[in-house]
Amino acid sequence: MNFISKLSFIALLYFASSCNQLDNQPNILFIMSDDHAAHAISAYGSLVNKTPNIDRLATEGMRFDQMMVSNSICAPSRATLLTGKFNHQNGFLQNGYSFDGSQQTFPKLLQEAGYETAIIGKWHLKSEPTGFDHYNVMPGHGRFYDCWFKEKGKTWRDGVAGGEVIEGYLTDVITDLSIDWLKNRKSDKPFCLMVHHKAPHSPHHPDSTHANMYEDVVLPEPATLYDDWATRSEAENMTEFSKIADCNYPEYKDLVESIPDLGERTRIMYQEYMKGYIRLVASLDENIGRLLNHVDQAGLKEKTIVIYTSDNGFFLGDHGFYNKMWMYEEALHIPMIVRYPKEIKAGSSNDLMVQNIDFAPTFLDYAGANIPPDIQGLSFRTILNGKNPKDWRDKIYYHYYEGYEIPEQFGIRTKTDKLVCFPNSGDQPYWELFDLENDPQELNNIYNQASTGVQKDLMEDLNTLRKQYGDTLDLSGSNTRFIQIENTAKGQALKLKYPNSPKYPGGSDHPLTDGIINHVSPRWAFDYSKWVGFEVNDLDALLDFGESVMLNKVSVRFLDKLDSWIFPPETVQISVSSDGKKFIDLPVKLDKERAEGGVAFIHHFNAETNNLSVRFIRVYAKNVAICPGWHPGDGGKAWMFVDEIIIE
Repeated sequence: MNFISKLSFIALLYFASSCNQLDNQPNILFIMSDDHAAHAISAYGSLVNKTPNIDRLATEGMRFDQMMVSNSICAPSRATLLTGKFNHQNGFLQNGYSFDGSQQTFPKLLQEAGYETAIIGKWHLKSEPTGFDHYNVMPGHGRFYDCWFKEKGKTWRDGVAGGEVIEGYLTDVITDLSIDWLKNRKSDKPFCLMVHHKAPHSPHHPDSTHANMYEDVVLPEPATLYDDWATRSEAENMTEFSKIADCNYPEYKDLVESIPDLGERTRIMYQEYMKGYIRLVASLDENIGRLLNHVDQAGLKEKTIVIYTSDNGFFLGDHGFYNKMWMYEEALHIPMIVRYPKEIKAGSSNDLMVQNIDFAPTFLDYAGANIPPDIQGLSFRTILNGKNPKDWRDKIYYHYYEGYEIPEQFGIRTKTDKLVCFPNSGDQPYWELFDLENDPQELNNIYNQASTGVQKDLMEDLNTLRKQYGDTLDLSGSNTRFIQIENTAKGQALKLKYPNSPKYPGGSDHPLTDGIINHVSPRWAFDYSKWVGFEVNDLDALLDFGESVMLNKVSVRFLDKLDSWIFPPETVQISVSSDGKKFIDLPVKLDKERAEGGVAFIHHFNAETNNLSVRFIRVYAKNVAICPGWHPGDGGKAWMFVDEIIIE
């Protein structure tokens, strides 16, 4: 064989090897919704709606009945998906953080294994997506009509605003963009396409086709809609933000405020809320059908793994709740359905305990890539093949970090029991223990009532899991929430021209002049008990010292947390007077500080006076009042939170 022939032979072997590699690397189509509870899918036995296209996946693939999250909230779940790690390991504890895109993620590892990667739709992690050959994502939560998108190759701006508007209904647009990418890709590499929908996350703005769906229907109520929390008195005190009767979404607020009776409000709000929610699910399901049709018609069905799931579970009136975060079953569980005709038996199901930390290693397993040892999840490929590994986990760990007025909680769930700790509920941690076999609805807390052996074993297993996963964050509750400061204004007379919200009074008689500032840290970033909240109203505060004082500096602190509908003021004016009639405006300087962990910003407005003698100080801050068009709360009422007027 001559030299040229040898080269040709080697090239042929290389080509054959490459083709074989591509044949053994399936495409991955990962479809994820936001807040879609498993019990709003007919394949999971929904009593309120039908989802024929998601059901089609279940008919053609495998349904997982014990798929659970490690932290039931949007953005941290997405960080776990990307990294295969718990949030204390990937650094993303709560909504509002900025994802560290320099860290290892499965899309980067897939790229190294020869995959083309893309993500379209909801990103929600603030920092620019990394590890993707293509992205086109919404800033923040996005909005359902004429939404902004940020596309790779164009200027990235951190935060909520920015991007270009794509006209149309969001669920349709995300599907259109996904199909277009599949049609127009030039590469012959295997692909991993992540399609991330906003639906059925609030606000409940349906498309015109589904706007009146279920209008004349009375939906069946969940068995625990009127849960009285009789055995969970401590937890009941911590649930105000979750009650469906008090839902604060803008589209329901007027209805909530118009019905004083709690029972009647619960009944009516359940019907209104659920109809809005499942209208979004109907559109979502139809668009999943469109995407599946394209995959099948393009000849991709046999060589593409299709996964449908949600970022977290959701309460659909269960326990009188909407929302998620809690470790109760409805929020802990998420749907997961997987189709891959080459390996998965059609119409099958599985009840092994799987978690969202398991996505990353499973995708790497299918790609033939090495699974790094620091990934904390397990590949469930063997399960998809119809085999139940004998050494598969029999318990899962959960950790939600305090926020949205919902307390920090961590716990363990086995097949038969669940133990949950609320470490910061008071002087002592509060515990809940449920016998899931005899009490699947979690109505009866039997902590300190169950057999000593069961409780002791769960405690030991919980500590073992915490050590196994390296969750060593301080849980003693000793973190400093507030800082005492020297403040000349402390205790002085203060008048507000416009009232603050009674829901956020600041926690004292003189909350703006009590000498205490809120310490915003990763664990306490959402504790507003020392912040004074103004809904729509401006802050117009007049401080009277009663006599002239020598003034050096005036500072005011405002919170900037856009994903919680909390905006910094549009303008701040600080003025002083000796007689209360003639005021002199002072030059105001803004210093912006990122809170620990990136969860929020603090805006410090400072005015220096150079030893001016004054009696009165006026602080005026103009509220944004209405959420602007680029914000997910478009048209809703905006909040402004102020902490302390600091006088030196």
